[in-house]
Amino acid sequence: MNNQGSQSPGRVVAWCALLLGAAMSVAANALHVLLVTGPATGDTSAAQVIGAAFWPVALILAVEVMARVVWPGGLWFALLRWCGVGAVALVAAIVSYGHMHGLLLHWGETTITALLGPIGVDGLVTVGAVALMATGYTPPTPAEPEPVESAPVAASSGPEFLPAKIHQVPVEPVPVEDVPVEPVSVEPVRVRPSIDEAAVRSQVPPDLQATVIAQLRKVLDEGRTPEPDDLPDLPPGFARRVITAGINGHN
Repeated sequence: MNNQGSQSPGRVVAWCALLLGAAMSVAANALHVLLVTGPATGDTSAAQVIGAAFWPVALILAVEVMARVVWPGGLWFALLRWCGVGAVALVAAIVSYGHMHGLLLHWGETTITALLGPIGVDGLVTVGAVALMATGYTPPTPAEPEPVESAPVAASSGPEFLPAKIHQVPVEPVPVEDVPVEPVSVEPVRVRPSIDEAAVRSQVPPDLQATVIAQLRKVLDEGRTPEPDDLPDLPPGFARRVITAGINGHN
């Protein structure tokens, strides 16, 4: 079952956060040139405005590259991702922070507001980008095992053995007495379900695997059958699929 339908409101909110933060950051950087550095130097040009707006756009793109691109494994790619792209994002964030900080001071805001305000704006951009990546995540589907073809068994070419002649011995019938047989009630044996941790791990993201397994184990220890409400960290449809795949004996 695809869980993107239940997460569509979350994606709308994430897009709103990303676009709002990006618009506010670009506007603040451009206004810093128009209201602060331009009047101070006596030179306000379109190139300066575009150059100031470049830094928040560079921060947004760097965060998107780090979060959305599927990077290959290996030490060199990890260094390139976190040191290379991360350095670009850090520089862009520092420059954008300085522009917004100066703009807030120019508007007469308090020192604490000028210090924390830019973090809120650029932080909103980062949170929106990461939220979009999280809502677009689809758990991997376990691959079905390939059927194994059995090798044909060669017919035996050994010598044939003929059975020896069997002498039939007459057997007298034994009289059977009518003995009353009492009915025996047989109670059905209930097999307690168990957790297939490998199946659960293949369905659930790594950061939720331990929590989901612990929640399932708690329900089984209480003698209950797991229900989607017992996994509050997962959407109901996705939780039912995890229970079906990860609980042996679940109906």
